[in-house]
Amino acid sequence: MRVPGKVEEQVLNYAKLANQSGLDGIVCSAAEIRAVKDKLPKDFMYVTPGIKAPGTRAINDQKRVLSPGDAVQNGSSILVVGRAITAHKTAEERLRAGYEVLKDMAKYL
Repeated sequence: MRVPGKVEEQVLNYAKLANQSGLDGIVCSAAEIRAVKDKLPKDFMYVTPGIKAPGTRAINDQKRVLSPGDAVQNGSSILVVGRAITAHKTAEERLRAGYEVLKDMAKYL
């Protein structure tokens, strides 16, 4: 089922409803945050899944993915990072991948 209108309009509508209901934030793609952030309280939170590893292409199961740095730059409060780290086989590779995620975020902090 398709929702009418633009994605950004729907995210804003749901975010306003969440805020009016007393929630502290929403879960949304970091791609939509810029379109809604200035219309909500400054302390409203944005939890963003769909974070890809820096310098990699998106996996086919999600459409609106961003790098950790881009998500932070767009205003994400909390990043949900999964396969960017867990896809690596060894602990050393996962540690290195986690470090790369943090480095990418640090460019915008």
